[in-house]
Amino acid sequence: MKLNYNIDPALLVDEVQGPRVIAMMKEAGVDTIWLWGYFYGTTWSSLETIAEAGKIARSHGFEAAIIQLPVGHPGNSLNPDDADVLLKIPDHWRYRQDSAGKPKYYIGDIEPVMVRENVESIVALRDAGFKRFMMDDDLRLGELGDEIQGCFCEICLSEFGQVSGRTLTREALVQTLQNKTDTALMKEWVRYNCSKVTDMMKEMNVPGVELGIMVMHLGDERHGIDMREIKDAVPGVEFRVGELHFSDGEFGSPEGKASELLGIQYHLNLVGREHAVSETTVFPPRSLSENNLICKVKIAVSAGISDIYFMSGTWLIDESYWSAWSRQYPAIRQIADWCDPYERAYPVHLAKGTHGAYGEPVEPPLLPYYAGLPVKPVRGNEPDATGEVLLFFGDYRIGDEWEKCFPLYKTVIVDRKAAERNKGNLDRLPENVRLWEHEAGTLPAETEVALLRRELEAYGAFKADFPRIIEGVNLALVSLPERNSVIVMNLEERPNAGLLGLGDRRTPIELPALGFALVEERDGQFNVHLF
Repeated sequence: MKLNYNIDPALLVDEVQGPRVIAMMKEAGVDTIWLWGYFYGTTWSSLETIAEAGKIARSHGFEAAIIQLPVGHPGNSLNPDDADVLLKIPDHWRYRQDSAGKPKYYIGDIEPVMVRENVESIVALRDAGFKRFMMDDDLRLGELGDEIQGCFCEICLSEFGQVSGRTLTREALVQTLQNKTDTALMKEWVRYNCSKVTDMMKEMNVPGVELGIMVMHLGDERHGIDMREIKDAVPGVEFRVGELHFSDGEFGSPEGKASELLGIQYHLNLVGREHAVSETTVFPPRSLSENNLICKVKIAVSAGISDIYFMSGTWLIDESYWSAWSRQYPAIRQIADWCDPYERAYPVHLAKGTHGAYGEPVEPPLLPYYAGLPVKPVRGNEPDATGEVLLFFGDYRIGDEWEKCFPLYKTVIVDRKAAERNKGNLDRLPENVRLWEHEAGTLPAETEVALLRRELEAYGAFKADFPRIIEGVNLALVSLPERNSVIVMNLEERPNAGLLGLGDRRTPIELPALGFALVEERDGQFNVHLF
């Protein structure tokens, strides 16, 4: 298990604050200190200050790396408490424009001048002694949402016309993207935008450096992020995944926690665990409780990420957070060490669209997580033969890609919303497809969980060793069959109990508020390790 945190270089070189911060990081078990490098078109501190901070960090046994904000951000992602924080990109950079042709708030388009200056910053920082660089917000071409995005300035429209052979006005392009009437055009536009992000990563991958990129929650091709393409273009690239849910308002509900788990799983499908780093963020300052921050770590570890990256904008996380972390760190690390060698298995799959270019909902109904099924999201253009059951819920289309995937499953359950969306082609689906006369996400969780369990049982969807929560709600589950274990997560901020089933074997589960448990079966006995 590894622990990362980002810090203002000026803090480390300060004769008063520096020793205190170093001691706090040491006690918390931090391995890598990420120093603020090139933000919004300029170095945060002088190059000399950043280099000196790196030397100080290394002299105390830390790895020193650099975090960059290479393009800008659609809002104050640094510190809303600081009215003097610099957010403006350089005047000579080209602003990204939205679908109405209006400049985005302090976000640059990915164009040659901006790319060149970012590359120059990496070369200068590399020569000052740094090797690892993480690209943070906003190295993408869109914000969180279902719509297909990009830069709609006249220059980009002209470039797109040259590479696609199309002549389109902004209005015509936007109308087509919104109506989703021309699949070929949608794919070409998405490909054009993704290539800009990938090419920038390639340009910045100068000799002697190792790159990483933060991927926003559920970010995909419609936002200019093709993770598999970036992985192929920049060997060894790290991906920081599982973003969003930074505050108690976003994360405090079972929905927030289930969404975080789904987001991590979705990105791990594309990049794997080896180069994945968590996005474990408190933002704005103090908006996420200490207990919820620890819960975010536990979700990442449960999903298979034990390279933990704490984030907090430019605000230094309070000592109360580090104290809470220090108390729970040993138990979390023990679980991470026990589970790291083993792959997570998800015999239940949840349809999450086909591809970002289709502009379908970025997030499917989260019902299977509340029901305690070993579930992960999958997409139709990426066939995955590891599942037994496919749950096809929500406003997603069943096109050629999904029709080829359906025979891979023992059982496919299509809810009423998906059935209405695909009226024209339901009659040609294989015999393993079952229609559920209910629209997922329209009733309270307790009611829907009971309905879904009854539906799955009626179709005999469970194999003999199929792990699942049989009784209880808001208990999410991750399966580690090679270890004869499961991880059970309490998504509620109050004690919760349920009945865990593994084939015909049963064991009661009682978890404290936000409690997690590794449950292992040995010789017919269940051993429960709380963490």
